[in-house]
Amino acid sequence: MFVKAERLSHLSLFKLLLTALSSSLFVLLLLIAILISVVTYLSDNSFLGKPYHFLDIFTLFIVSWPLLSLFLTSLLWLLSASGLWLFSQVFSIKLEFEDVIETSLKQ
Repeated sequence: MFVKAERLSHLSLFKLLLTALSSSLFVLLLLIAILISVVTYLSDNSFLGKPYHFLDIFTLFIVSWPLLSLFLTSLLWLLSASGLWLFSQVFSIKLEFEDVIETSLKQ
């Protein structure tokens, strides 16, 4: 089965990028937060001159994850959307998805 998308809206592209980047950054920042808290707790080492505990790092993670995800998504979306717009001025854009699973939306 082939699904052809002749036009890709700006909002669809933004939602796709936000989903991908936020899930990737969630895992990455959580691992970094756990690593920093374990290293500073188990040793006398400090990170940026101050020993941080897990609650401090986790609070920083909860605050920084959505902000960093939104910022990077907006930047990547801006570059992608303008690149796709420039490309569409010269060529026609067609997306084809193979082996799409059919779902029923009956209510």
